[in-house]
Amino acid sequence: MEIYLPKDIFKMLVVHSIHEYPFEACGILGGEVGASQIIVKSYFTTKNVSSDPYREYLIDPWEEIKILRFIEKIGQNFIGVYHSHPEGGQYLSEKDKNSMIPEICYLVFSLRINTNPTIKLDAYFKKDEDILNLPIRIF
Repeated sequence: MEIYLPKDIFKMLVVHSIHEYPFEACGILGGEVGASQIIVKSYFTTKNVSSDPYREYLIDPWEEIKILRFIEKIGQNFIGVYHSHPEGGQYLSEKDKNSMIPEICYLVFSLRINTNPTIKLDAYFKKDEDILNLPIRIF
C-alpha cells in the first residue's frame, strides 16, 4: 500500500502546519482507496480543540461530521487525517496509536523551526492490530 499525495496539497499541508506552529495542526483527508494505493484528492484544515495543543491534537466532532458529510457529497471517501509534531520527531505518540482507526491513513509532519529547520512527513496505516509505515509518493 502506498500514499499518493499531490504536490499542491502537500504544500498546503506544510503551510497549515507552519501557520499553526507552535501548536499541532490537524485536518481531514478525502480521496480514493485502491487495492494497493491511497490517493489524496482533498484536504480540510480543522481547528485543534485539544486542551494541550502544544502536545496533541483533537478535531472538534461537529466539525468532523460536517467535513465527512461533504466528502461523501463530492463522491470521495474519508481516507485519513493529518497532524503536525512541532519540534517533535517522526513518530506516533501513544495517544496517536491508541486513537487510530483501522484502514485509515495518518500523515504526520515533523516540523522543526527553532533548531535545524526541517519538515519531514510519514504515513501510517492501521491494519488489524498492526501499524504500518507506508511509502509516500508526492507527484
